[in-house]
Amino acid sequence: MLVVWSTLLSVGFLSGSGRHALHSELRGQRGFSRGLRAAAYSADAASSDEGCDLDARAALCTYDRAAINARFRDEPLEVAGRLASVAVAVARVNLAHDEGATLRAELSRLGPVFCKVGQTMATRPDIIGLETSRNLGQLQDAIAPEADGPAVAMRTLAEALGRPIEDCLMEVSPEPVAAASLAEVYKARLVSDGRAVAVKIQRPGLERKVALDFYVLGKLLELAQRRFNIGKDVEQIVAVLDEVGNGIFAELDFEIEAQSITSFRQMYAKQLDSLGVVVPEVVGALTSTRVLVTEWIDGTPPRDLAPTERQRLARIAVRCLAMQLMTDGFIHCDPHEGNLLALPDGRVALLDFGLMAQMRTDHQEAMAHGVLNIIAENYLALEEVFRGMGVLDASKTDLRRPGVEEPFSDAIERCMTGGAADAPDADPAASSRKKLVQGDDGADRRRAFGQLYEELSELAFRYYFTIPSYYILVMRSFVTLEGIALSADPDDSFNMYQATAPYARRKLLTPRTAGGRALLRAAFFSRDGRKALRTGLRLPNPWRSLRQRLRRWRGKPLLT
Repeated sequence: MLVVWSTLLSVGFLSGSGRHALHSELRGQRGFSRGLRAAAYSADAASSDEGCDLDARAALCTYDRAAINARFRDEPLEVAGRLASVAVAVARVNLAHDEGATLRAELSRLGPVFCKVGQTMATRPDIIGLETSRNLGQLQDAIAPEADGPAVAMRTLAEALGRPIEDCLMEVSPEPVAAASLAEVYKARLVSDGRAVAVKIQRPGLERKVALDFYVLGKLLELAQRRFNIGKDVEQIVAVLDEVGNGIFAELDFEIEAQSITSFRQMYAKQLDSLGVVVPEVVGALTSTRVLVTEWIDGTPPRDLAPTERQRLARIAVRCLAMQLMTDGFIHCDPHEGNLLALPDGRVALLDFGLMAQMRTDHQEAMAHGVLNIIAENYLALEEVFRGMGVLDASKTDLRRPGVEEPFSDAIERCMTGGAADAPDADPAASSRKKLVQGDDGADRRRAFGQLYEELSELAFRYYFTIPSYYILVMRSFVTLEGIALSADPDDSFNMYQATAPYARRKLLTPRTAGGRALLRAAFFSRDGRKALRTGLRLPNPWRSLRQRLRRWRGKPLLT
């Protein structure tokens, strides 16, 4: 059961419901007839895709659990072979003691679904250990190329272009310059004007491979249901499975990514220029569902930078992420080291827009209040802030799960100052977990965003959380960038909250929703709220200023 949940949730972190609405909107903007399905399957939706063939190269399928079940139900040997491959991989990992090297190799061998599990877990050294995390981090841009070599990629490219490659591209690199779980990237030049471009070509047969993995996961779920009698939990797990399927199948359409890049560049043009962030331009005439062509950008990956330059890159990337979060809420959710480059002129390039999310305005405003209240140590306000963010179950007046005695407000305050693992009724395993984000003495917990993420994860098992899927994407992005910054921070000066605060201030003072205005009023009419506003907005305390002036004037004549 743990394996099923871990797999589904890990992949689920990469494909939230916020993405699905966004993808549908982007498809609609381009007049696409194919629409993304909602997480729950319906008979009407099934009938609309009856003609979709997972083995066809011409058409791109959408996720359809019923169609996948029907396709593989009569393929017992293929399913058994896949299950055997997974079992062999698990056995090899269990027998190895090499801190993640074998795990990385096996995940890469198993394909894109399992690669995405590894990429997600690579951002959680607190769970899997630092060395294992570093090994899995290499999955981000160092996945093995296809065994058949570039010939297969060139056939896919020629089919996508609908004409000979040499009519459009020249000097195509003989081998891929990068390989990810879904695609390989080649360098080339445009015949039209000689510009260098990156040609992202989808790996062959991905739809069938991904569909088979989801069928196998479904069978494992059925086995877990019978073996562990999980009953009502099945519906929740199936919903997650469908959501994950929708997300990954949507990511197979490179036209969606192309539209995301174009929208991102247009939406944030001024901000990107002021921050020093570069986003590659799409060559739309050569882009299709399986091929994405963008301008080529030369730069240095973070791991090859000196510590000071690495930290500078991370700070720029964090400000860029905070800007997205607190302005239009259209967010690049995969800023790992393989998708960032330091340019010679000091700017930072942001690559790979396959994983995006759209934040709700009321959630953005509540999150802005949360950032400033954390800085001001006004922890009692966080419960109401979390409700505004949609993180807590609005139907529950008592947020405690059965068997939990500590009120949620007390748990949040302790989470920020002492740690969720210190609770009397906490899981003993949590208390013994090594905290890798901060020092062993627990000093200044408020500066470690990754630590807060871990503590809130612990609280989610003890209180009624209803975390929107895209929050996981956003949190994961911040944790990833914080990890890059802290890895090159010898003086321990990096503070995620302070880096985010300037954008939070602007969002706080310009509410557009009733919830945002209510939070601002509540802050004005409470002592701790005013303290948070003064701290967050860097305003002086008027009474303290008056006392300081009186002390300066004491003993001095009033008139001169």
